[in-house]
Amino acid sequence: MVLQLKKSVAFVLFLCLQIVLFLGMNRLLLSLPRKCTETSESTDLSSRLAGRREPHIKEASLTDKEPVRILCFIPTTPDNGERLTAVRETWGKRVDKMLFLSSETNQNQTIISLNVTEGRHFLWGKVKAAFKYIYKHHINDADWFMKADDDTYVIVENLRKMLERENTTQLMLFGDRVKNPNNLNVTHADGGAGYVISKATLRKLVEVGLKNASLCSQREQGNEDVTMSRCLERLGVPHRDSRDDHGKHRFFRISVEMYFDMSVPKYKRKIEYYPTVQGKDCCSENLVSMHKISPSKMYMFDYLLYKVRPQSQRC
Repeated sequence: MVLQLKKSVAFVLFLCLQIVLFLGMNRLLLSLPRKCTETSESTDLSSRLAGRREPHIKEASLTDKEPVRILCFIPTTPDNGERLTAVRETWGKRVDKMLFLSSETNQNQTIISLNVTEGRHFLWGKVKAAFKYIYKHHINDADWFMKADDDTYVIVENLRKMLERENTTQLMLFGDRVKNPNNLNVTHADGGAGYVISKATLRKLVEVGLKNASLCSQREQGNEDVTMSRCLERLGVPHRDSRDDHGKHRFFRISVEMYFDMSVPKYKRKIEYYPTVQGKDCCSENLVSMHKISPSKMYMFDYLLYKVRPQSQRC
């Protein structure tokens, strides 16, 4: 009897000890800092950012639309190696085909040699030769053809998004539309910000325009963007509004920083075809191109756009 009583007391003490240990461990765990976990917002954001690299491929798998194919060419000089390397290693790798064209090739054969005279005053001749070369060798490699400078930075995904609802079989020109300082009634697409033409426009430019002196200048000298726009206008190519649905600019011929700083000079505002908006609401969320970008800034923009991963966490 005594032995049974001792066993009962021991069992009760054992249960009490287990309860005390359980309560103590539970209090200890509650006092420890909880590990933060990523919210669904963070997961969705990471997924969207990860998909930024080649969104046109992803879209093609979800819809019946064909991917928007873009060829970009840059008229340059063989000694601009640092700029060309920056373009090639950043936004240039996101277009379907990137071409660098000049009067002679470089050591590693990355520049295509054209039979043209070198020099800024002969840029129209170089651009004409470039379009002829592209028409002959690459017209079936893309649906849209963009001319840019070697200090232009392009967000290719936004360019594709802008063009996906357009018909490449129709004549059209996109770019930053500006007025001629000497004649404000005449406008052109600024070459620094880059301009884009459809395949139908390229075909008509080369097959008709560049062969006809009454339509396109046969000289080699001239401002290429002014001369090109005049040529396309005579060919009946409309200059489409390149702003977004909210009327905000997507192509910028001068530093975007000036728009945010509200420091765009008056003489530059005077020649803008569309109203100038400065400050934090200056620019489209679907920005396409920026001019006057140094190689170091190209790498910086690429880092901020494609490598930074904002983390949204909640405890």
